[in-house]
Amino acid sequence: MKGYAVTLDTFNKTSTHEIVLQLKTIYPMAQESQIQSWQTLIDDVKRTPELNRLPSETVIAIEYSLPTEGMAIDLMLAGLDNNNQRIVFIVESKQWNDIYINQLSFSAYREDGKELHPKVQVSRHKLSFCDYLDVGQSYEVYPYVFIRNCSQWGIARIEEENPRPTQTQNITVTNRISDVIIKVAETITGTIIDGVEELLEAEYCPSKDIVRAMNSIVSKEEPFILTEEQHETVKKVKEAIASGKKIIRITGAAGSGKTAILLNLYVEYLNEIGTTTRPIFISGAQNTAYYRSVYPEVEGSFNYSFSLDRMVAKTKGNLYVIMMDEAQHNQQGIITNMVTPREAARLQSFPDTFICNPNDHQAYKQFGNAVNVKVIQYMAEQLFKNKPLDWLETGTAVAQDAEQGTKTENSPLITTVTTTEQLVPSEERKHPLYEKSLTSTVYVIHEDKVPLHMHKKFNTWFPVGGHLEPNELPQSGR
Repeated sequence: MKGYAVTLDTFNKTSTHEIVLQLKTIYPMAQESQIQSWQTLIDDVKRTPELNRLPSETVIAIEYSLPTEGMAIDLMLAGLDNNNQRIVFIVESKQWNDIYINQLSFSAYREDGKELHPKVQVSRHKLSFCDYLDVGQSYEVYPYVFIRNCSQWGIARIEEENPRPTQTQNITVTNRISDVIIKVAETITGTIIDGVEELLEAEYCPSKDIVRAMNSIVSKEEPFILTEEQHETVKKVKEAIASGKKIIRITGAAGSGKTAILLNLYVEYLNEIGTTTRPIFISGAQNTAYYRSVYPEVEGSFNYSFSLDRMVAKTKGNLYVIMMDEAQHNQQGIITNMVTPREAARLQSFPDTFICNPNDHQAYKQFGNAVNVKVIQYMAEQLFKNKPLDWLETGTAVAQDAEQGTKTENSPLITTVTTTEQLVPSEERKHPLYEKSLTSTVYVIHEDKVPLHMHKKFNTWFPVGGHLEPNELPQSGR
């Protein structure tokens, strides 16, 4: 991970200007407002007398990046407590005054016109540090929010507007950085050997703590940190449900984040106050062959589900949203998704220029009923391989039909459409298509034989087929 991280002794000996220059080197795309925030925070920490109570080898970091997209910890202090347990304090710093806070509208997510609530934000930093860093599980994390320019009124409003009060109730909001440093000094009494290197060399490690994630259903805490794309998926699913959609399918391979989306969606519905929506999460016997082999300690989490109660069907006035985590049965734990209509068309050898029916259900039926063009071509080539059409006993009939306009004598195709010009009176032609009379002809070949029938009117042998009426498709001809 990147960021400015040093021992407290080095921090005290380095000027604010030099620290900011190093941060600008680490984050060359940082905006001026961000740079000013670094400078103000560093000055505030340096001016705190209680900082000298900490061990000189305490790790201090500014703008410590997290593996989750777009997340960084503004201020971090790490060391050991009396029991040699690794401790880290993470601080989300804001420079908001009361007037600005009064104008804000807060949300649990980053949305247009709304500010991500700082307590929710730092709680996600904690989750990201613990569950997505390879060293995270070894630390006990204490999150704080420091709002520099506000009064107690501003803090009270921050607390009142918190969209996740239950999950973030243990996070302290203060307008004095000294409150945080005093707590750090009371807790951290020892130092981590090579602590700076440990944190800077920490690597991304995907969260596999399924038990903790499932426990979030009870605590109503967000089980996973979602990416921007996953947040969009949650939003789209909720919009689809609100619009009356009955079934919404989230597809993706194993490890693509479907379980994270479903669990976060479940918890989001749980936290909606005053709504008739009732979420039900069904974990399924999913993925167990794969996950249990790698993480046997989580086996118990797959042995139960939050399933339907008998009374659900009798309950009126509530909208029940069932989130079923799809089973993955193959050995690698990868889902085999349903093919798209376009993929179905390609499987049947239709070119990509072919326009699929906009109704997926109809498109699937059409391609399912279709005969693969290349398969028929191969069969025809095999039937006529080294056997020109003139070997047929019905050659006279074919030649006679050819005189009427049929082009079959050198064709490898079994089905042809014959045309005869000018059979439709001009006064009946309502469309250019009807300038020709269309017939559909089928040649059925079996054991070197071709069935023909005697046309009573023309007293001539003809292949199976018939005349096409206006608006009648070739495959419908009799």
